[in-house]
Amino acid sequence: LTTTAAVSPRPSRRQRAQSLNRHRRPAKGGLLVMYDRVLLLLLPLSAFLASADTRIQRGAGSAWGRTVNMFPVRIDRAVHDRKTIRYSRPQRRRIMSTLPILGLFINPSRKSLATTYDDLSEEVTKAFRKGEYEKVQSICHKLLSIDPDATFVWSLLGTSELILGSRNITMSGAMTEEQRGLLLDAIRHFDKSESLAKEKDPLTINNKANALGLLDRWEEAIENYEVAFQVSLDTRMKDFEVIPMMNKALALFEIRKDAQAEEQLHLITRRHADYEDAYAALSAIRWGRGDKFGAADSFDQLCQLDYGICDAYSDIRVVLGRWPKRAIRTYKQFLEAYIDTKRQTDLT
Repeated sequence: LTTTAAVSPRPSRRQRAQSLNRHRRPAKGGLLVMYDRVLLLLLPLSAFLASADTRIQRGAGSAWGRTVNMFPVRIDRAVHDRKTIRYSRPQRRRIMSTLPILGLFINPSRKSLATTYDDLSEEVTKAFRKGEYEKVQSICHKLLSIDPDATFVWSLLGTSELILGSRNITMSGAMTEEQRGLLLDAIRHFDKSESLAKEKDPLTINNKANALGLLDRWEEAIENYEVAFQVSLDTRMKDFEVIPMMNKALALFEIRKDAQAEEQLHLITRRHADYEDAYAALSAIRWGRGDKFGAADSFDQLCQLDYGICDAYSDIRVVLGRWPKRAIRTYKQFLEAYIDTKRQTDLT
């Protein structure tokens, strides 16, 4: 369901060297001069070694948008900064060619460690995009054995467990013990990511709420959806804020707080007038409250957005696996009545 932290542009090699030199006592020749030269050679190398974690964050971003909410909706515009430092192959060869010269000053294991982490980061990105979530789990554990403080990897591990744990859950909400265990692991790993992060990440918090909801811990889920929404406001992630808002509305409907759910959906349609899922959910909630004309009116508003969308949302399959069970049941009842009424109207 990108990713968790924006990556700020790095200063140039000259700027970093000048900054370091300002805090160093004047060179008097000999070993100190040689140390300065060695340090200048190390600057591009350190940037290369540090870029691996940046690339895993950027690479998984496009795939992450599939699973950020209870109903996998793809976010068209990225909600994170894609800036990164990445050296070309000739530049890497020149950098790595300095290693034999610097053998006295560099731990040889550092090279292999960075190369391993870099390769694993590329591999986990490809696995996530292909939907190979068991493989994502395995690679995440390897990455964490190298860097146990990688907040994004903890969150990515939790997301893969969330996806695996939510597979094939029926409308009745029945799940196996294995699925329940995966969801509990996902919550634990999301908590770990939050504890290590310097700033709160709405994506991680929203996914944690999804796992809580699947375990029928709806009150906790609603609290986390609200936190995710507030954090998205604070970080100005306007493209993302609608996701926890929508999830909160569906969660409220699930625990039969129908009036609050409807109020939440009206707030969504005011802030995001073209968000089709909100109108479909309004149809379901109004139908569930006995407001048949209001439900039909909400669906008509959805159809005014785009005829293709109207046709898609006339099929219950568009929300299967995306909405909680009560919302799905109610929407199915509404569609059957709406389509039947429309047929009778067309016949007359």
